[in-house]
Amino acid sequence: SGRMRMVFTALLVFAAWMQWVLQSEGSYLAFAICACAWVALRYRGWLSLLGVLGVLGGVALYALLMAYADLATARSGVSLGGFEIRALIDARVLALVAESPWVGYGMNNFKGFAEATIQGVSFLHPHQIYLEALFSFGVLGCALFVAVIHAVFRFSSRSAIVADPLAMLGFLLVMYMAGKGLTDMKLIDIQPLGIFMLGAGFMARRSLFSRPLQNLEA
Repeated sequence: SGRMRMVFTALLVFAAWMQWVLQSEGSYLAFAICACAWVALRYRGWLSLLGVLGVLGGVALYALLMAYADLATARSGVSLGGFEIRALIDARVLALVAESPWVGYGMNNFKGFAEATIQGVSFLHPHQIYLEALFSFGVLGCALFVAVIHAVFRFSSRSAIVADPLAMLGFLLVMYMAGKGLTDMKLIDIQPLGIFMLGAGFMARRSLFSRPLQNLEA
């Protein structure tokens, strides 16, 4: 409806304003990934491909920046701000994961390692949900975690999301949280999990409500 679209537009404007207020490099990256994901889903053809490339490019650029943070700073002469600390954390987490790659170290155990202290500051978690998942669950646990995520989103469809502004809002919430998870957030925490599950519910609502009950139980 027109009213729903107006609300959706107002929320987007508010989100853009929040990026400016937060002044966070990670938020800028997440918002850019979110915008590219919207283009990829909303349009077809070369625009959709451009959106997909934007998402992949944003993730790849961040990964390269974390891997070569010192080189990037030396070549550009520009401080990476909070990304410099994140690069150190990422390197230490990857080193720990290499020592126990299959089963990990369990949830909420990062703070107990000496590697969690950088420049006199002790970090409670890796501030990167994907590395935290590897650290906590290992490769085997992450495979199971991916299966759970797939089960959550299996009722969503592109056509339903594009046709329903509320489902599109849910998709954008999920994509923003996925992008933000590259640079911040705790993996298992009520706030990001709540927003994530709310977005997943919005995405699946039309598909779920349009199916007979016996089909859902099958």
